[in-house]
Amino acid sequence: MTASRFVLAAGIALLAAAPAFGHGGTYRGPGTEVPPDSRVPTDPPPPSHACDCLRIGCATCTRGATVEGRDLALREQETTELRRWKDVVRVRITTRFRANAGLRSTEGYAPVAHGPLLAIVGAKIAHIGEGAPSAPLAAKLRESSEARRDYRTVRDKALDPLLLSPVEDGSFELRAAPIRPDWETTVEVEAYALADGTPRTARLYRTGDRYLVVAPLDDAVACSRAALVDDAHERIVAFLDGAEAERLYPARSRDAVRVPCVPELERALLRKSVTQWVAVEEPAEPPRAPLTQVPPPSRDPAPPPPAPEPETTTPAVAEPTN
Repeated sequence: MTASRFVLAAGIALLAAAPAFGHGGTYRGPGTEVPPDSRVPTDPPPPSHACDCLRIGCATCTRGATVEGRDLALREQETTELRRWKDVVRVRITTRFRANAGLRSTEGYAPVAHGPLLAIVGAKIAHIGEGAPSAPLAAKLRESSEARRDYRTVRDKALDPLLLSPVEDGSFELRAAPIRPDWETTVEVEAYALADGTPRTARLYRTGDRYLVVAPLDDAVACSRAALVDDAHERIVAFLDGAEAERLYPARSRDAVRVPCVPELERALLRKSVTQWVAVEEPAEPPRAPLTQVPPPSRDPAPPPPAPEPETTTPAVAEPTN
């Protein structure tokens, strides 16, 4: 197991910026709308409608301080290689956050990448410090709009959210909260990725009936079916089904290295999935009242009813006569 470590520039942003308010007039439109003619020149512009994309490049969703890192005392990232199959590796990317002293609660951001392609298979967030949650919180795959909605809702309540969003270049954006000065927050991401290196000949990897081809740039077969051209490593990445692999690479397909991740890498590269990884603290369920235990009916036959007592007749006694 090898590890590479790098320290990112310290960075984070306060969860909420001070809102802008309009002044004057008796306008009674929507709460976020103020008539322009009711403003004086020194008033701030009316607030825009909130955007829900939660992308780092969106000025509406993310303040510049979040990316630049002006409020973090710690933001470091470490990549550990867990297993390697020549061109394919499984990695763990660990990011640690801590806020500057004097801040109450902030949001952390970091890019998550390894080589030209990353397929996440799991993630979790944990806090260490007085009063921190005792157990890590695991992320789940959800539909993208649902994932963003859950993250925003829980983030505003400081209840431990984590969001991983795919970026077009094959990497991810990580957002986590709350980041506090008295806690160290750790986010662990496990993923499959392409390792560094330039192949001399085409190499095939197989999961079931799906094949991954990693070939040099001069491989005409791979070039005609390229899903990714990695100029930095002078290689082509392509995906084939079993019949194509046997027809185009008959000898190499029989010797293909078996790996557990070809479908995950293909989905990550082609972006067919519309899901994102999100971890939110689920609301606690109210305790349920114990069920009343009702004894089961007896299978024994019911006892016969008691026999009626016999009636007794007392003979009349004649009264004596004087």
